[in-house]
Amino acid sequence: MNTSALLASSFFLALFAFTGAEFIYDSDGDIVSNGGKYYLLPRREGGGAIKGATINKPKSRSCYLAVVAEPLNENGWAVKIGTPYRLFHISDDHPLNVSFARLPSNACTHSPSWIVASVTGLDTDPVMVGKPEEFSVPRSGYFYIKKYESTQFYSFVFCY
Repeated sequence: MNTSALLASSFFLALFAFTGAEFIYDSDGDIVSNGGKYYLLPRREGGGAIKGATINKPKSRSCYLAVVAEPLNENGWAVKIGTPYRLFHISDDHPLNVSFARLPSNACTHSPSWIVASVTGLDTDPVMVGKPEEFSVPRSGYFYIKKYESTQFYSFVFCY
């Protein structure tokens, strides 16, 4: 390792230590890798899985694809989690891009990226799948992973 890379690494580690950031761990106890693929399981009795569900567009034959939690006895759809920063691991203060690792061939979109957008007929802004231009009111911002209360579980949050 050359000297400039060592100094840059030392600076980053010192900066990381002072921010109070904590690494995010998967269910095997490993630190979540930047760009890694994972199955997300909703925290509830009886298990469940994260997958996509279609929402028909009003007065149209096309549809939207929404991210939903389903009470399934399977893993659901694999999700790719990555930060725009060139890092090996994810911590709770990194802004994240989240996407499905693979979409089914009959999906309503060709983009696997998760976004938050207003959808006609819904009272809240749900997590949707697609490109911002596919929605009339996409929200700009990033997802973060935060510890759920004082448990070993995590939640995704979206910040504008």
